[in-house]
Amino acid sequence: MTAVDVSVIIPTFNRVHWINDALQSVYSQTYGGTMEIIVVDDGSQDDTVAFVREHYPDVRLIELTSNVGHGAARNHALRAARGHFIAFLDSDDVWKPDYLSVQMSALQRHPSTSIALSGVEVRSQDRSEVLPQAPDLKRYMSPIHQMLLIGRHYLRSGPSALLFPRRVFDDVGLFEERHRVGVDIDLYLRCLGAGYTTVYTELPLVIKQEGSPDQLTSPRNLRLRERSVMSRVEGFYARYGAARRDLIPPIRRVHACNQLRFAEVYFDTNDVVDGLRSCLLAASHGLPLRAVVLATQRFTRRVRHRLQRLRCRGSAGS
Repeated sequence: MTAVDVSVIIPTFNRVHWINDALQSVYSQTYGGTMEIIVVDDGSQDDTVAFVREHYPDVRLIELTSNVGHGAARNHALRAARGHFIAFLDSDDVWKPDYLSVQMSALQRHPSTSIALSGVEVRSQDRSEVLPQAPDLKRYMSPIHQMLLIGRHYLRSGPSALLFPRRVFDDVGLFEERHRVGVDIDLYLRCLGAGYTTVYTELPLVIKQEGSPDQLTSPRNLRLRERSVMSRVEGFYARYGAARRDLIPPIRRVHACNQLRFAEVYFDTNDVVDGLRSCLLAASHGLPLRAVVLATQRFTRRVRHRLQRLRCRGSAGS
């Protein structure tokens, strides 16, 4: 099979209302090299497959008979891809026209052990935020350190803003398939652990839509995210921890910080039981004072809110 410069991989599941915008953004690229587009339908039950077949007959369409998750769906496409470089686009994201040309230009000026990461414009129903997607090295020991922390990492775009040389997947393996959330962060961490450097192009060339209830970042998937994060951290330290001790803190510290962050989110969603559980785990991993302070603050706030409601009801009744 004839190789191409870039393989663009788009996994999708029940996103017929988004897929056209994603594909149009790929076809609108100013990049002048050769490109193939692979859409992996992850067992959709809507008209996604029929829509792609009818309107984009030149797209390489892979149809999966059951829903296997983003990681496994991307792996199906990776095994079929012919590109020297691999770009991913989630089906509810879009690229600006210069995305591929900027990313490819950035990689061509750097060694083959680099990957490119652009900035992102995050949009929700009521706001828009432009993020450069670069590490905060004044606050964290290294990009790896920051990426290990839930809620602190800088990869807000998911894989839609990452461009990889094909050899990356020979070196670090394919996407994780056991968990359905955070597989992009897991892959990126493995790249950093294996010594790949990142070219931060920073221009906001990706538009990411947030706030849809069917997205894996939805609060209803919080327990799933917690299990994925813990597994991701354990896997990274088992594989790269000994060689990267100068770039990362001890694993207990990372676990404690992550559990505190999960506790905050659980309390914010009124899940007191899981909030307390996460506080206890944070304490057991070495941050007992911060865990006690967080739990006390959230309980005090909860009691205050209940008292205010009782007063309001009492005033209304009188």
